[in-house]
Amino acid sequence: MADSTWGLQPFVNQKVFVVTADGRTILGELKGFDQTCSLILKKAVERIILPDEVTEEVPLGLYIVRGPEV
Repeated sequence: MADSTWGLQPFVNQKVFVVTADGRTILGELKGFDQTCSLILKKAVERIILPDEVTEEVPLGLYIVRGPEV
């Protein structure tokens, strides 16, 4: 396992907030990760935040975020 992923271990089975490289925000329970920093999120939802509008949540379920996108 790469040194950069060791810091994620305390967050396994915890709710995490991920901002992707393209600016999307995803909230979910971290179930696992790999050496490329890909994340497996359980009960994930994407939060769509727009100025002057109500924040929308899109359910994603079990979701994988690829390492380069984090």
